[in-house]
Parts: sequence; structure tokens; C-alpha cells
Amino acid sequence: MYILLSKLTPEGRRTIKGKPERIKEVNSEIEAFGAHVIEQFATLGDYDFVNLVEAPNNAAIAQVSIELGSRGTVEIKSMPTMTIVEFISMIKSSSIQKDSNDFLNANDHVNEQSAFRNYQLLQMRPFALRLLLMAPLLSHFKSNKKNN
Repeated sequence: MYILLSKLTPEGRRTIKGKPERIKEVNSEIEAFGAHVIEQFATLGDYDFVNLVEAPNNAAIAQVSIELGSRGTVEIKSMPTMTIVEFISMIKSSSIQKDSNDFLNANDHVNEQSAFRNYQLLQMRPFALRLLLMAPLLSHFKSNKKNN
């Protein structure tokens, strides 16, 4: 499942104004790329449309974004999603637990400089994983503050 945030270009706005049904036609074109629009919302703000799309993989969504974006009528931001159940399962998985334990073990005998390097590495991880992995790091800084 993917969320596509779409922003019309000036040319795209002219097209939609002249032929509003074009929105539905594009949804049919998305089907040709192996994806399916589950729900679509027109929005006010930074994006004109929020689309919930089902696709077999990232490559299919990339193709949708590239093909539609290359026309010059829309800019698309694609975001893969997961259900909360899948997210909780991922957090509980052993690979995440291992990352967390690595940080705990490293903090047993780490100085502030290497802790800061660990923090910088966290900046490269997806946001949800950073939240999970930051807890041991923050507790390390708190315990060092108390000891000093």
C-alpha cells in the first residue's frame, strides 16, 4: 500500500479546469502500470490530491511516479505504508531488537564522542526506527549527566 501526494503544475491545473474527468482517466492509466487507486481525496494545502494506491512493489509505484511526472502536469511524492499491526510486528522482530541491544551494549562502555557518532548514524535510519533506537542512547546521556 502506498500514499501518493500529488501537486498539480500550472499546466495540470489548466487541464483539470478544462476537463475535470481527466482525474478519473489518470486513475485508469495507473491500473495499466499494475497499480490500483483504492481511494483519492482532493485536498487544500501543499498537495492537491492524496491517493491511497495498492501496488505489487516499489518498482511499480516508481514507474507510476515517473510516467505521470514526466508529462509535466503533476509532481508526485510516493510513500510506502504499512498497517499498525505490521509496524508493531516489525518493531518486535529480532532484527530491530538486535539493533536496540547493540546500542545498549555499546553504551555500557562508550564515551560521549562515540555516543554522538551513534546518534549521527541514527539520522540515516527511517524515522520510526530512530525513535525505537534512541531510547538507550538518551538514557546513556542521562546516566552520564548524573555521574558527572
